[in-house]
Amino acid sequence: MDHVMSVWKGVHDNAVKTLGPGDWNWVLEQLEKPTETEDKYSVFLFNLTRFDATAKKTGLFVEDRVTRKLEDQRRGDNIVEVTGLLIDYDNESQLQERWSMDAVAERFKEYTYLMYSSHSYWKNAPAIERFRLVLPFAKPLMIRSMDEDWYPYVPAIQKFIGYEDAKE
Repeated sequence: MDHVMSVWKGVHDNAVKTLGPGDWNWVLEQLEKPTETEDKYSVFLFNLTRFDATAKKTGLFVEDRVTRKLEDQRRGDNIVEVTGLLIDYDNESQLQERWSMDAVAERFKEYTYLMYSSHSYWKNAPAIERFRLVLPFAKPLMIRSMDEDWYPYVPAIQKFIGYEDAKE
């Protein structure tokens, strides 16, 4: 299956650029180029989601601060496809328990995944491990409407990854 990666420059940037498509090995190659920095807000962020304001006819574009080109805005209304999940295990959120990388690796051992430490991993290590899990989907999830094609699945996804507000 082909995956797409949307990237943006830091948490305050909403201008997304789409890379790909490429297979899972291509995704891994993109992530093998780490950036070391003291400022986590200065590095590129990514997800496995394709945004397309033109296809969705939302008109939600934003100007890239560097190139001055209009890019798709990083908003739910612009999502057309999701090809995987990125899950923050920062152990300060609504997780059922404090997860270790070993415990998450055991839980998802039957799946294809990528796990890596987050920028602030060593902030409180070893007491609190902070890391991310990337779970690619076997097939892309096409999003026509967040209300119909995403939100109904959120409780099952939350339960699957261990969030405590997931109800049966």
